[in-house]
Amino acid sequence: NADLMTDYALKMADAIERHTVLDDVHKPWARTHQMYQTLGPVLATHDVFICPTNNAPSVKADHDPWDQNYTVNGKKADPEFGWVMTHQFNMLHNCPVLSLPTGHAVSGVPTGMQIVARTWDDARVFKAGLAYEEAVGGWYTAKGKRPVL
Repeated sequence: NADLMTDYALKMADAIERHTVLDDVHKPWARTHQMYQTLGPVLATHDVFICPTNNAPSVKADHDPWDQNYTVNGKKADPEFGWVMTHQFNMLHNCPVLSLPTGHAVSGVPTGMQIVARTWDDARVFKAGLAYEEAVGGWYTAKGKRPVL
């Protein structure tokens, strides 16, 4: 019943109805290939790639993902994905990614970063994460509860 659905759910249902099977299969693979063509050379010459999990400390609870006037730090951004920086690496499923807490924004919301490594190099993100944890004083104290690196 549409009366019980949020505006977001109604707009998403409408968008899904307009997609074809070809859109669902081909376009994401083409985009993923394009993304890896950009990130691959960076990872080939660096141990890891580090970036924030979000490019803004917080997004309002009533944020409209179709608001074409959405901005981040005064610059126009994609209203649905223009603020989150984790979905790119979900699409690049071959590259291991580790998200870590980094503290809190001035507003008090938690912040984080992600460490990305070369294709299939899972150990590298864990080692880099451990090095970061040790450098900032650590936050994980349960000895024997994590893999040996």
